[in-house]
Amino acid sequence: MIVSGQLVLAAAAQRLSNAYGGASLGNAIDPKADIPYQAILVQATGADAFIGSTDATTLTVYGTKVTTTDLQPVTLPTSRTGAPIKLSDLWVAGAGSTLHFLGIPQ
Repeated sequence: MIVSGQLVLAAAAQRLSNAYGGASLGNAIDPKADIPYQAILVQATGADAFIGSTDATTLTVYGTKVTTTDLQPVTLPTSRTGAPIKLSDLWVAGAGSTLHFLGIPQ
């Protein structure tokens, strides 16, 4: 099974899991929807997107930048210890950006 979706971003950070909708909206974590992934691939359209680990993520404070000029997706794999990654682990920002993701569940 592959999971894909998109999230329209704003200047203020939000959890990528908001893309699930429903109980995940408003940066809430819905344990039913928030599944673990082996890898998550992301691409940005409209404007650059910024990914970080906290709600302090902005266009100047971030872990990685996803540019609209690079057609290759940014790949976020599991950790070296094999610990999965969840969309709720990722905080995203970028006014004018839409972040598209493709997740490979664990």
